Amino acid sequence: MLDEHICTCILTGIIQESKSFQTHNITPRSLSISSELITLGAKRELIIEKLFYNKPINTLQMWGHVLANLKTDPENNIMWSVVGWDDLQETDTSEQSLLGVVEEMLSQTPQAKIAFVIYQTEDKWKLVVHTHFNSIDLRTLLLPLNPYGTKHFVQAELGDKNPKGIVEYLQRLIKDNWPKEDKMPKF
Repeated sequence: MLDEHICTCILTGIIQESKSFQTHNITPRSLSISSELITLGAKRELIIEKLFYNKPINTLQMWGHVLANLKTDPENNIMWSVVGWDDLQETDTSEQSLLGVVEEMLSQTPQAKIAFVIYQTEDKWKLVVHTHFNSIDLRTLLLPLNPYGTKHFVQAELGDKNPKGIVEYLQRLIKDNWPKEDKMPKF
């Protein structure tokens, strides 16, 4: 039997995975199931409050650093930001919290077909890349960097390379390896 607690748990998973019904994986069936769960007592308002309206001040400050460093390449429809170790220390943000900021930012930029953030940990630079473009598999596109993750969201360790050189390398890599059947979209 589905009680309100079980319905709330199931709906939480659907809302979290779909970023509150904003991602491409939403179907009429998932909307219908969500509607039924709410009818059975799922606490949608509580879910939204706990998932999305609970950002600590330091996370918001990190958002500021990421957005202040945001750059674009309109010709190739790429956007990126570089976050240094000092930014993490100044905002007292953990790497895990930064990844949450990055994932949220990148998932909410559908006009950029590829977006990435290069960030520095205490001893090395790392990369997070996101795309909404269904014909792109980032694991294949960025193979020279040994990425790990999913088709649309990958991470890679970059060692101690210069961030400016990494940005230029990624721009070339993306442009040179963009599928020939898909013309690079424009902003």
